[in-house]
Amino acid sequence: MLFYLKSQTERVSNEEIEQLINEGQYEEVAQLLYENLGHMRFNELLENEYSLDKEEIKGSVNFLPFAFKESHIVTTNFDNVIKNVYEDNRFNFSDTIYGFDEDEIAKFLNDEYRLLIKLHGKANYHRKRILTKEEYEKFYSEHNLKLTLEKIMHNTLLFIGCSLNTDRTIKTMEEIIQENHSLPKHYVFLQMNDIETKEDIEERLAKANIFPVWYDDEEHDESIEAFLLLLTEGTLYDN
Repeated sequence: MLFYLKSQTERVSNEEIEQLINEGQYEEVAQLLYENLGHMRFNELLENEYSLDKEEIKGSVNFLPFAFKESHIVTTNFDNVIKNVYEDNRFNFSDTIYGFDEDEIAKFLNDEYRLLIKLHGKANYHRKRILTKEEYEKFYSEHNLKLTLEKIMHNTLLFIGCSLNTDRTIKTMEEIIQENHSLPKHYVFLQMNDIETKEDIEERLAKANIFPVWYDDEEHDESIEAFLLLLTEGTLYDN
């Protein structure tokens, strides 16, 4: 999503958008782009980017069906990559459920279903999509995402491809952990960077009961693939 937002800044001349991206305020960036481009053009560009299936899927995402055969998958992405990868490997999901259907998530989560939960909806669900600041405000005020996340957090979560910076989902998880200290630990694959120190990141994420598995290799995709391969073989945490 960050890559998409940056690519769209070329369509408008707005220094404020560049500054917001640098500050990690992506909801605000999406809102400004929405207002600058107009809702019809913004929606069309978003649909073209995320609703159409791309060419052959490459990279570490192809390891997910083998590392997590029995698990629910929760994503904030709009595209169909995860769904397609699972179907290509004949590990079809029982159903796809969206964040605004929190009652359905609660009903099926503990059954024998294996769900693909698209927490922020789909690119072409304009009225039930969560991307701009207004959409975030509307969704979080009308839907009980906190209750949904609390149910999901009774299982150990592994975050892949997430920055986990100033995300609303992570902030909501922090609130849940403050109220319930007995929930299991969660993990994230993270690459070291120069923006924050390792200790600062670990301290911040621990508030949401999330603990990093670090890698400092510049080869991001290769490192993630190696971790997922170890999970597939059941050896990542043997030591």
